[in-house]
Amino acid sequence: DFAGQVVYYPTHQFFLSSQSIYILVWKITKPLEESRVDYWLYNIEAKVKKATVVVVATHIDALDKTREENLNKLMSELRVKYKDMFPMLSFSFQAVSCSTGAGIPALTETLQKVILKQKTMGQRLPKSYVVLEKLINEERDKINPPIVSRSQFMTMG
Repeated sequence: DFAGQVVYYPTHQFFLSSQSIYILVWKITKPLEESRVDYWLYNIEAKVKKATVVVVATHIDALDKTREENLNKLMSELRVKYKDMFPMLSFSFQAVSCSTGAGIPALTETLQKVILKQKTMGQRLPKSYVVLEKLINEERDKINPPIVSRSQFMTMG
């Protein structure tokens, strides 16, 4: 989740990774330009050539009747547009309403399929990672707020 303020835009590139799945969410009642969907896709493609992106339109419950009837057409048009504009990216498109739950099961299924296709799925973590996670969780339960200094963290590792 990136901050939307322009001042933070230059920092976004540092968090884009080839081992990520990108979920690009936009409020369907707003124009795409206002939600900067193209901006995000350009940035993802520039940094991670073959990324997987799930584009999620939200607030479908707020669409007027005409736009709701044209939702499938709009999603198909976006699929064609973005696959042409960003041929290196792999896309899935979903439309949801968090208010009514419409589209949530389909989004969940899509995310599960996308996750299972990732090359990193099934890779074993080094034992030291698992031990460190256990130590961090134990420390978290002992102190409030659950904050440790860098030196404390390095001692755990």
